[in-house]
Amino acid sequence: MTANLSNISDLEEFDGHELVMRLEDASSGLEGYIALYNPSTKPSCFGATRIWNYSSEADALKDVLKLSKTMAYKAAMADLGYGGAKGVIMRKRSDLSEDLLKAYARKVEFFSGKFITGTDVGMTRNQLVFMKRYSKFFVGTSANPERFTAMGVYKAMKICAKEVWGTDDLSRRVIAIQGLGKTGMELLKLVYDSGFKKLYITDIKADIVKHALKKYSGLEYVKPDIMSRKKVDIFSPCAIFSAVNSKNIGKIRCKLIAGTANNQLEKESMGEILSKWGVLYAPDYVINAGGLISVVDEYENGNCRVGRVKDKLRIIEKNIKKVLAKSKRTSKATNIVANEYAEKKL
Repeated sequence: MTANLSNISDLEEFDGHELVMRLEDASSGLEGYIALYNPSTKPSCFGATRIWNYSSEADALKDVLKLSKTMAYKAAMADLGYGGAKGVIMRKRSDLSEDLLKAYARKVEFFSGKFITGTDVGMTRNQLVFMKRYSKFFVGTSANPERFTAMGVYKAMKICAKEVWGTDDLSRRVIAIQGLGKTGMELLKLVYDSGFKKLYITDIKADIVKHALKKYSGLEYVKPDIMSRKKVDIFSPCAIFSAVNSKNIGKIRCKLIAGTANNQLEKESMGEILSKWGVLYAPDYVINAGGLISVVDEYENGNCRVGRVKDKLRIIEKNIKKVLAKSKRTSKATNIVANEYAEKKL
C-alpha cells in the first residue's frame, strides 16, 4: 500500500502540523499514520484511532491530517488546553490480529504521552482494553465517550431546532440519522425517547439496521446512498467524513444539519452554500466534543464520573449559542464563525 508521499508538507491538509509519522511493522502487517496538530501549552495531544480500509494511502494520509486538525479545533473550543491528534490504521476491521494491535500500542507508547488515543470508527472497546495492556496512553476504558458525544449533539440539536423553528420540541420534526455506529446508535436512543414526527435511519451494515428496526418501533429504513437527499427537517450525519459533498449538496432537502460525525463538510465553502440556501449547519467539532471532554476528564482524574462530565458538557451549549448569535449578527456561515473562534483560541 506504500505510495510516493515524500512531499507531505506540500499537501493542503498538512497546514502546519507539528508531526506526521508513518507507521510500519512488517511482522504484524501494521500500516498507518499518527498526526499531531498544535502542541498547545500542555504536553499532550488527544485524538482517537480509526481503523479503515482506505482505497489509497493518500486518502489515509489526508484523513489523518484533516482529523487531527479538527481535534485541535475541538479541544480549543471546549477549553481543554490540549493539542489535536489522530491515528489511522490502514486495514479491514476483520483483519486485525493481536500482533498488529500490540504493534500499534507500542507505537503509541513510543510517544511517551505526547499522543493520547482511544476508539474511533472500526475499533472496538475490547481492542482498546487489549492495547492498554501495552501502553497506558489509551483512554476511554472507564468513560463512555460515545454516550457523551451523543449527549452534546442532542442538546445542540435542540438549541438549533429552536433557532430554526422557534421551538426545541423534536416531536414535531422529521429526522434522518445517517450511520448507526457507536455514536449514531447513542444519538438514536436520545432522539427516539424525545419523540419525533418521523425518524429515518440508515447504515451500510444490514445487521445493525435490522437490530435498530427490531428494537425501536416506528423507524423507517432508507438506503444509504439516498439518505442525504431525503426531504426531512433535520439531517444527522453520524457516519464518516464528507456527508455533505460535491455530489449531494445540490440535492440536500433539510433545514438543519446536526450530527456526531467529524468533518461533515467535504469543503469549508459548502458551509457558505448551505447558509445561502437557508440550511443551518451545526459545526461538527463544536457540537460533538462530548466524547473528547469525557476522555480528557478520565485522563486527568483517573476515572469517569457521569455528573462531573455532564457539567463540563455545558460548554457545548454555550459554544453553539455563541456561534449561532455571531453567524446571525455577521451573516457569516456557522462553520466560518466556529473556525474563527477556534483559531483565536489556538
